[in-house]
Amino acid sequence: MEKAKEISDNASMELKNQLAILRSIREDSPISRVDIKEKTRLSWGIVTTCTKELLDRGVVTEIGAAAAP
Repeated sequence: MEKAKEISDNASMELKNQLAILRSIREDSPISRVDIKEKTRLSWGIVTTCTKELLDRGVVTEIGAAAAP
């Protein structure tokens, strides 16, 4: 039973992180992963993993690299 709760907690946290990332994208699009990390205060690993999953599922799209100033 403890394992099921752990899986549920992990899924809940993953969903919470994805929603934070989607909120950042919605509010500040276009936005870079660096800016998402700073705005959400999530770790690089979480931003990368969640963003990849959202891209793979077709929820978000990349528009390319921003030009350097």
